[in-house]
Amino acid sequence: YYFEDFSGGERAMLSIVDISTGRATELPLGGGASVAWSPDGQRLATTSVSAENQVVLVELVDSSEVVVPLQCDTPCSLQVSWATFSPDGARIAFTDQSNAFADQSNELWIAALDDGHTTQVTGEALRTLSWTEQGIYYSKVEMGASGRRYPVIYRITPEGGTPQLYARLPEDCENYWMALSLDASTAVCAVFDRKPDVHIVEDFDRTGRR
Repeated sequence: YYFEDFSGGERAMLSIVDISTGRATELPLGGGASVAWSPDGQRLATTSVSAENQVVLVELVDSSEVVVPLQCDTPCSLQVSWATFSPDGARIAFTDQSNAFADQSNELWIAALDDGHTTQVTGEALRTLSWTEQGIYYSKVEMGASGRRYPVIYRITPEGGTPQLYARLPEDCENYWMALSLDASTAVCAVFDRKPDVHIVEDFDRTGRR
């Protein structure tokens, strides 16, 4: 289990808590980092959109770090996020958030952790969710009958090809606030209650104190 604490400024603090003992271990991370657990639970892959073309592996036994520079067949500038390990722990799948603020789909990539060689799998992913023997699971956004955009889960092989629809989530699920279990059997999502109320506030403090 982990928390990310950004109160210290640019670097987040990762707190790893042993549920059985309550013992906590803290590790510093780059700002805006996301974290993935290896299948054996012995290492973490941390990524940050502020550090392009790299993944940092953290060995939990001694808190040592190894930076893995990512290599593409053609020039690339990857902002790595939402990584998940392959079942054997030798690779990660992740989404590139270079287009996150350009109203375009993110791209799903795979990186080998021994040499950093990186290949693109598909160009329609929103978030990478899980990787099992059956394939890589990712979400994309579609338009529901209510007119709202909501997440839909697809599965694709590591070699690419045609994605297969895996699950449609309820239309009130938030696009980013969701997760899929490691075995891809259970999904969880956040639902924000939107009320069509208009609140009129009068006599407020114009000094900005409250």
